Amino acid sequence: MAWTAPRTWVVSEIVTAALMNTHVRDDLRYLKGLDGVPTIQGGLIVDNSLGTEYLTVPALTTAQRDALTPVNGMMIYNSTLAVHQRRENGAWISYNNLATMVIASQAIGDLFYASSVTAIARLGIGGTNTVLGVSGGIPTWIASQAKITSGSYTGNGASNRAISHGLAATPTIVFIGTGIVTLTAHGWIIGTSGAQEGFGGATSGYTPSDATNFYISPDFNTNAVAYNWVAIT
Repeated sequence: MAWTAPRTWVVSEIVTAALMNTHVRDDLRYLKGLDGVPTIQGGLIVDNSLGTEYLTVPALTTAQRDALTPVNGMMIYNSTLAVHQRRENGAWISYNNLATMVIASQAIGDLFYASSVTAIARLGIGGTNTVLGVSGGIPTWIASQAKITSGSYTGNGASNRAISHGLAATPTIVFIGTGIVTLTAHGWIIGTSGAQEGFGGATSGYTPSDATNFYISPDFNTNAVAYNWVAIT
């Protein structure tokens, strides 16, 4: 049943059940939303003269919301997410403050960026050893480039000694020095072959570097000498 314009009653008019049903019963049902969605012409103002008035919008679960035939301009309270939402540009948008903001069901560590001049999008947390980059004008995660770690050790004269580098990946090269700037006091290790050069010549046959350690010959491990190293993937 649709809304019927109120009847202007006249003196001595006979009130019939049909007239009452059309102009009273049916309009009351319409105003309550039992027979269609009421349309208010001229706007709506909630009087706040007492200071205790409020407006409550329908509370729906996410499942109930998704069962609607949505149109832009709808507004609900999502009881699943505990947030007010509106239908805008073909999507449900949450009204939030930053402390409780829910955008596209974010998870811990996610980032947000402007996907247009009017919209915010979510970038899921990146994987281990990924770095933030840009592709096609928007942020994205990319595989990390070269990583560098450094440290020191004191020589003990052992052969094929393992030194932990902390890269969590096999270093491409490791530079080692004693702090004395001479050709015979600096050297390097080629990570994938175990070949070592410096400190008086080239050596080979030592364990190749792996994701945990690089391995040094006695030429890089003179007893009681302090060494500094830099490992690079």
